[in-house]
Amino acid sequence: GSTFRRARLRSRSCVSRREFFSLGLAVGPCIAFPGSLLAERDQLLPLEAKLKTSDLKKPSSDPFPKEPIVAEWMEGVWDVVVTKKAVQAPQGGKFLPDEYDLNRERSSIGKPVQYRLRFAQRRDGSGVATDRTFNLTSMMNAYAGTELVNNVDWDPNGIRSVALFRNSPGAKSIQILNASAVAAAEDLYLVEELFRNIFTNGNAGESPKTTDVEIITAYRRSLESRLDGTQRIVVYLTPSSDSWSADYDDTAVLISDFTLQMTRL
Repeated sequence: GSTFRRARLRSRSCVSRREFFSLGLAVGPCIAFPGSLLAERDQLLPLEAKLKTSDLKKPSSDPFPKEPIVAEWMEGVWDVVVTKKAVQAPQGGKFLPDEYDLNRERSSIGKPVQYRLRFAQRRDGSGVATDRTFNLTSMMNAYAGTELVNNVDWDPNGIRSVALFRNSPGAKSIQILNASAVAAAEDLYLVEELFRNIFTNGNAGESPKTTDVEIITAYRRSLESRLDGTQRIVVYLTPSSDSWSADYDDTAVLISDFTLQMTRL
């Protein structure tokens, strides 16, 4: 059998909000790569530092985020292996949302997950972009261990994706890019993104749940057909979070660290 983790959902007709947010945290890798590439070393340092410190604060939202561009050497279809290396709750779980269970998040440490990603030239020839529909479907199905996603719609004007789930007609995932920053050297590409994740499941009688997730990733080209990377996914509260309180100061409540290995097909 496969050595790769398949986190199968419980057998039932609906996707619960806890299951969705577990998937949502997992599928952060490689959803988008924004911005123009910057070569100066002083642009790399702030993003590299964010991969090491637990003292993280939510970035400010950009009212006009741009459609992302990726490094030219990322073009193609890639086989990706992502392995969780560490999980921490900087505030001791004080503000941890109900959607995230710390023991469950830590139980997947060291267990690799495999899927494919695709990056292609834009139709207007302006650069390489992520195939959001392909990538989001590939990642969510891999983490679920089943054909979970029915379809994904991507609105480039609103910088958002909407995913619908099989056997759960009332369940919907909305992901909105709120901010981004990038930096690059010859064989290094760093990206920081802030997403707002919204999950609704009307058929289950659950109210919509919203979480802000920051994704910081460093991709290193080791060979023409091989990329290695490190990634940090950071969860922040929104006013609609179950654990929101007046003394919350926009600091990280959950940090998960990953390694990535990508091989061009």
